[in-house]
Parts: sequence; C-alpha cells; structure tokens
Amino acid sequence: LKDHWFSVGIMLILSILLAMLSGYVLWRFSKTDMMTSFVGTAPGGLSAMPSIAQEVGANTAIVSLVQMMRVLLVVLSIPFLVILIYSKQDSSASAAAKTLSTATTDFRLAPVLWTAILILAAWGACKAAKRLKFPAPWLLGSMLGVALVHVGGAAVTGHDMMAWWPSQANHVSQVFLGATIGSKMYKSMFSGVTRIIIVGFVSSVGLIAAMFLSAVIVSKLTGISLITSVLAFAPGGIA
Repeated sequence: LKDHWFSVGIMLILSILLAMLSGYVLWRFSKTDMMTSFVGTAPGGLSAMPSIAQEVGANTAIVSLVQMMRVLLVVLSIPFLVILIYSKQDSSASAAAKTLSTATTDFRLAPVLWTAILILAAWGACKAAKRLKFPAPWLLGSMLGVALVHVGGAAVTGHDMMAWWPSQANHVSQVFLGATIGSKMYKSMFSGVTRIIIVGFVSSVGLIAAMFLSAVIVSKLTGISLITSVLAFAPGGIA
C-alpha cells in the first residue's frame, strides 16, 4: 500500500462512483426511492448497509435483497473467474494466511487478555460513535475502535498483537446479524419487487464486470497479484 497508494485510492473512489451509477440506474428504471437505491447498491456489503438503511429511513428489505443478490453473484462468479485465469495461488500469501489463522485461534493467556482489551475498546468506541452520530455506530464504531487499539498496541510493543478469536465467533456474529435483518422484514416491503430484482441484477452484473476489469488494470499497473486485486475490489463486502 505504501508503494501503490495512489492506484489503490483511485480504484476505491472509482468503485464508489460506479456503485452510485448503479444506484442511479436502479432508481431510474424501478419504483424504489433514491435513498434505497443508493444504499442498496453501495459497495459496503450485506454486513453494514442494511443497518445504515434502517437509520436513514431506506427500505431495509430492498437494500438487503439487492446487497444479497450482488454478494451471491460475486461469490458464485469471482472465484471461478480467478481460478480460470490464475490457477495457482501465490505460495507466500498462502503461508502468511495460514500463519495468521493459527495465531489468532491459539488459546493462551496473552491472546485471551488482548481479546478482552479489544472487547472493551469495541464497547467504548460504539458508545463514542453513537454519541457522535456515526452511521451504523455499533459496526463502524467497534471496527474503528478495535483497529486503532490493535495497531496502537503493535506500535507500542514493537510487534503484532495476536488476539484469541476463533472462527466460530465470526459464524455466531453473522447468525445474529442475519437474524436481526430478517426479523425487521415485512411482507409489505416486497410489493412491486419484480422490476427491482431485474434492474438490480443487471446493474449488479455491470458493476461486477467493471470492477473486475478495473482490478485487472490495477494488477498490471502495480504488480499486485491478480487474485489479490480481484478479491480486494470485488463488490461483495467483507464476505
């Protein structure tokens, strides 16, 4: 990132502009309102955008539907496209991922204590974000707060701090998030949804294709591996 911050930054801005164009298409050719269209097509994924939709008064069901459709399209297409083009992953990247996975699930006293510190940081940051009226304060506040403490801890100690965070915790969080979104959906939200699905599908395919092409260009310009570039910029969110 230090070497290629300009190219990556341009790419991130371009992804937002392309998503806004996708939102305009959804609003222009369907019966949904403008706020719902733009939040629904924003490249924030299914984790963040439905929560933000609820806060700004957009139709949560439509936002969740469009985001879910795009995530499914990304998950079902991008990995296969990458495999076709890039049959063998970079061995050093795989080794680094394996090391990180092992370290973050290691149950020892120091990682568990660091996890407790991060939980407290997340709670405090959520309260601060809510007071400052951040969008989706429980998600953004906790993420930013923990990131700052985590990076700060590494700067103070001179090495990366490893927290005990088993993979099951990620699964549980997604179950609660999914249940929360699902419990706020009502039949009336889905009236006239056929046109939205069709337009949303077309605009999502267009956005994915444009992002894939842009990721290939960034890979060529910067030397970042193709598989990393494509997965980093695919509009599927955290998933």
